Amino acid sequence: TPWNVQFLAGTADNFLRQVLVGKEKHVQKVPQWYGETIGFWDGTTLVTWTANVQGWWTHTMFEYSDQLETVETYKPVYDASRKFIGLDHDTVFYDPPALVQPVHATYHYSRVATTDDPTRRYTFIECLSNGSNLHTPAFVQSAPHR
Repeated sequence: TPWNVQFLAGTADNFLRQVLVGKEKHVQKVPQWYGETIGFWDGTTLVTWTANVQGWWTHTMFEYSDQLETVETYKPVYDASRKFIGLDHDTVFYDPPALVQPVHATYHYSRVATTDDPTRRYTFIECLSNGSNLHTPAFVQSAPHR
């Protein structure tokens, strides 16, 4: 909706991210695992600001403090006939205690299907703590999800 954008993703587990559009400030009193994200529309581009992130170290990203903040843009991409084909995502990570300078990352997401595609499903992804068996074919073929 114009006032609430949600992203559902699976990278190491299921992940729901909510952008509260039109809110003027962060209100969480306690840092959250994924922070609190507010944003606004600049034409068709969504601009977000995330703060109140709980500091942590992770095996998939750099270590960060409770002062981590991000500013992101999500801009639609169109082909020559003006058909929507994806999103360009741009992020800047700010964290003075943990980073010597801001970190800049860009991504491009390609549309592979629409919500009316009868064969598309969301696949649950779980981060398993036992990584020692990842190279065993039996584990890959038959291990139950935990």
